Amino acid sequence: MMRGYDFIWRLARPLLPLMLAWRARSGKEDAARLTERFGRYDHRDNLPDDPLWIHAVSVGETVAQHRAGGGHPQRQVKPRRS
Repeated sequence: MMRGYDFIWRLARPLLPLMLAWRARSGKEDAARLTERFGRYDHRDNLPDDPLWIHAVSVGETVAQHRAGGGHPQRQVKPRRS
C-alpha cells in the first residue's frame, strides 16, 4: 500500500509548484508568500537569527478531535466493530 502511495507522491511532487502558482493566480494564495510553502523565509527581515518553528493544526482539526474524544483529553475513542 505504501509503495503505491509513495509512487503517486513522487509523480505528483514536481507539479506542486505549478499548482501553487495556479492557486496564486486564482487569488487563493498570496503570491508574495509562496516561498514560505517550501520553508523559505529569506525575504522576511523581521525574524530572529535562530527562530523556533512550531507546526500547529487548524481550528477545525482541533474541534473535530475534541468532539471525537468526547471533549476530555484523557478519554480514548474506541473503534467500532462491524
